[in-house]
Amino acid sequence: MDESANFAFQFEPALIEEIETFGELRSFKDGDIIMDYGKYIRMMPLVVKGTLKVLKKDDNGNEILLYYLSSSETCSMAYSCCLEEKRAKLKPSLKGTFRS
Repeated sequence: MDESANFAFQFEPALIEEIETFGELRSFKDGDIIMDYGKYIRMMPLVVKGTLKVLKKDDNGNEILLYYLSSSETCSMAYSCCLEEKRAKLKPSLKGTFRS
């Protein structure tokens, strides 16, 4: 994967190899929702190119911006939900390409 260079500074070669073997490269359009509230998270997004906007609902149901992720970053909240098999309490939308 040519995108491996984006992650070489933060991941060990063995982990990059595993991501290349088991990961799936997906492309999205501006505003596409890659996860949604209440759904189980079955993947861990790694941003290859573009920007991931991560939102969460407050107690009144209003969406609030938590943070933006860009190239070579991943979503810590998605990681937590994925490991603990919890339903999403966030809604990331994406610009660009990522590897899940």
